[in-house]
Amino acid sequence: MTEESNKCYSANEKDYHDDIGSVIDEILDNCSGIEEAMQLSISVGNSVRPAITGDDLAGEVSETIGNRLCDYCGEFADNFELTDAEYLELKTLLTTWIDKVNFNCYSVENIKQFPLTDFIETTEIVEYYK
Repeated sequence: MTEESNKCYSANEKDYHDDIGSVIDEILDNCSGIEEAMQLSISVGNSVRPAITGDDLAGEVSETIGNRLCDYCGEFADNFELTDAEYLELKTLLTTWIDKVNFNCYSVENIKQFPLTDFIETTEIVEYYK
């Protein structure tokens, strides 16, 4: 993914979209007029795949298995622990799976503010409110 292709935009610094046009429309639709629109900015950042790793999840899965074993078997399962080889196998399995997942969300980094007029001509703003 190139730097340009992972740009995302927000009118409210919370909800980011990959389409600048929809963000401009949102701003213009919610402004009371030209003066207000001319004062507003757009947040621009880079969308980043969630930082979920197989190593993070392997520890959680191992702990969940231990807790479930305790639920089912009581104190006899208190000392459950994966061997190093088992943990590595679980971590590898989860890492391979995570790499295949197409997440439907992303986090945003390197956020900067830009005036609305960097994205739309003043004449277009004036025309919008006629």
